[in-house]
Amino acid sequence: MNKAKSISKVLSKIAEIVEPIIAIATLVAIIILAVLTVVNAVNPNAVIGSDFNFIDVGPITIEIGEEYIPDNGTILVYAWIEIALTAVITAAVCYSLRAIRRVLKPISEGNPFSETISGDIRKLGFASLVIGAVYNVIGLIETVNVIKNYHLDSIVDGGYVRAITSNYEFDFTFVIVFLVLLMVSYIFSYGRELQDLSDETL
Repeated sequence: MNKAKSISKVLSKIAEIVEPIIAIATLVAIIILAVLTVVNAVNPNAVIGSDFNFIDVGPITIEIGEEYIPDNGTILVYAWIEIALTAVITAAVCYSLRAIRRVLKPISEGNPFSETISGDIRKLGFASLVIGAVYNVIGLIETVNVIKNYHLDSIVDGGYVRAITSNYEFDFTFVIVFLVLLMVSYIFSYGRELQDLSDETL
């Protein structure tokens, strides 16, 4: 129990530090994107970034010709979509970190079967569903963006490449995490019931 208390205190402190860092980083990204959007509105020919002609495909980086780079408006539209989805993930992660801290608090106080723990673990499970689903949507949007807006089909015209196909796969790992957390919440709930029965017997 002493080891559990010590570890839970450390983890709680880490969660407390990480939460504002993630929130601030997302806020800064939104502000930067807003500034770039204003700059583009004032001057559509302004350079709003660099390396847009490079596409990472696993360990390989493809350099696209300047004439195939999407215009600023297209880049900003996809950037806003992704930052909005990232903000949803950030909110879910911060919510999860707070739930984790609530789970760890009674453990750090020597009460691992507090009546609040099972509920917070369930909330953590649902937050993982949101994070996993949105993360997959971001991956899908990035895939569509690269294929559609970078005109990769033009590579096929040269005859050297026959076709370009998206191999995007929806990752269902987050569903497994949700189910595991749900099961753990029921275990803690059952442990709480046993603790109550034990206290009544004493």
